[in-house]
Amino acid sequence: MSAHPFSITLAARRYGDAIALITDERTWSFRELALACDAMRDRVRALAASPTQPVALRASNRVQTVLTLLCLIEEQSPFVLVHPRLTAHEADLLVRDSHASVLLDDSALDELTKLCKNSAQWTLAPVDPERPLAILYTSGTSGSPKGATLSHRAFAASARASAERLRWAPQDRWLLCLPLCHIGGLSVLTRCIQAGATVRLLARFDPQRVLECIAEDHCTLASVVPTMLHTLLSIDTANSLANLRVLLSGGAHTSDTLRAQCAQRGLALRATYGLTEVCSQVCTQPARDWSTVALGCGPVLSHVRAEIVDAAQRVCAPDEIGLLRVQGEGVMSGYLHHAPLSASDWLDTGDFASLSEDGVLTLHARRSDLIVTGGENVYPVEVEQALCASGAVHDALVVGVTDAQWGQRVGAMVVLREGTARGEPLREAIERTLSARLARYKWPTRWVFASELPLLSSGKSDRAEAARRVAREGVDVQSVD
Repeated sequence: MSAHPFSITLAARRYGDAIALITDERTWSFRELALACDAMRDRVRALAASPTQPVALRASNRVQTVLTLLCLIEEQSPFVLVHPRLTAHEADLLVRDSHASVLLDDSALDELTKLCKNSAQWTLAPVDPERPLAILYTSGTSGSPKGATLSHRAFAASARASAERLRWAPQDRWLLCLPLCHIGGLSVLTRCIQAGATVRLLARFDPQRVLECIAEDHCTLASVVPTMLHTLLSIDTANSLANLRVLLSGGAHTSDTLRAQCAQRGLALRATYGLTEVCSQVCTQPARDWSTVALGCGPVLSHVRAEIVDAAQRVCAPDEIGLLRVQGEGVMSGYLHHAPLSASDWLDTGDFASLSEDGVLTLHARRSDLIVTGGENVYPVEVEQALCASGAVHDALVVGVTDAQWGQRVGAMVVLREGTARGEPLREAIERTLSARLARYKWPTRWVFASELPLLSSGKSDRAEAARRVAREGVDVQSVD
């Protein structure tokens, strides 16, 4: 047993009237959050039939969600986070798979968090570090949702490693505009509770409100995905993002174009890579390390160890592309209904990557995104970077298209820069860039031009939808015209 790292009671004793949470409606101190959680603890205890049975909740970005999560963590009761946009059928599948005792929607959370007379605060109970804190569903490498069981140990290790890399300061305020139902959003909350930092919660990603909150609420950190970053850069005429001490961009590849724009503005951009099964971050660029190789995310954080192996599970040489696997105390306990993992077991991430001699991790593709054409491997991000480097392409998604002769062909969904016309100059600009950067077998041979790329609810690019559209609507050409 060990001390409870994410106890709101302990945080209240340590940080008292310091600001813990800011919403559009009000400001909460650590003490006020602890008292509110204490007032609802009997109702929370009644939710689970047993201490090990999880409670499921539709985790929208509301103070009611925050209070319920903090109370469940205090009670050491595991929870299942359900995306608020899932249909009743989809949510029911997760509830049944996890054997959750109840599914709390917004109205149930409203009722649960109604304040009543406060009772005496919790006594600080030790926590078994292997006890599940959360169960988060992820498609992993199989495409079907699997419940990743994340222990108190994994969350604590991840928080420590993140603090080492980001160098927490007492006055830090972390703007939370990612969904709380995802590991990226949930980790912001748990890390700030542990560190005594402030969470500035937004109900959803509203780019104008993000910039206003950074300025008005003196936010010092923010986590976004690249599509959010692009939108923010396009409207940030006052350069409000420059007020941030750290701007984390993850969840998908951060393009050379976005990195260059941030560097020109003097923004403290840190590319980061992680996954649900490792409690968010695996690696993040060190401070001011903007020279890191374009696809790299810096050295691996201290809570995990990374290794690159080939198909025969042999360790690859430095800079050789292979399959990324990780192990360590930050890794999940296992998937529900699957064999458990220990800290010494390797977890296959399903990503192709390489490690430099000095330990910089470079991501190349997810296994499911890899394109194999005529026996040759094509990594979509590499082609996307080349397309965007042409100066004519604003954004691109490169996908595999089934082909009887080649197995797969390279397809591209492309958004042109404003004012760029189709025709011979466009073809020449793209072909000139591709010729300088890519072998011919990597060139797209099926094209779709779109006004915008499809996105998932998380803000990440929807490669599956792009692949469907390229297959259905694409034009077959050896070169773009």
